[in-house]
Amino acid sequence: MTPLQSIEKALNRIMENHTKKYKKLLSKYEWGLDYEKADEHSIEKHSVVTAEILKLSGIVDPDFEIYNQYAPQMFKKESKNDN
Repeated sequence: MTPLQSIEKALNRIMENHTKKYKKLLSKYEWGLDYEKADEHSIEKHSVVTAEILKLSGIVDPDFEIYNQYAPQMFKKESKNDN
């Protein structure tokens, strides 16, 4: 295996891991958290998870195709390709 192939293989593995983590976060995400009724810990945790989802979406899902598979209708995002 050439050095370039090794790098490519490592990058693919990283992307697969990011995608798995992204899907797991989306599958467990509390879409309709009521901030007025939630305790401080729940709000903080929700904010951290939301930030992680947004970060990962920019890496593995810029068009929100995966995101929209998990999101309820009212939370779906428009793809950059939807013009």
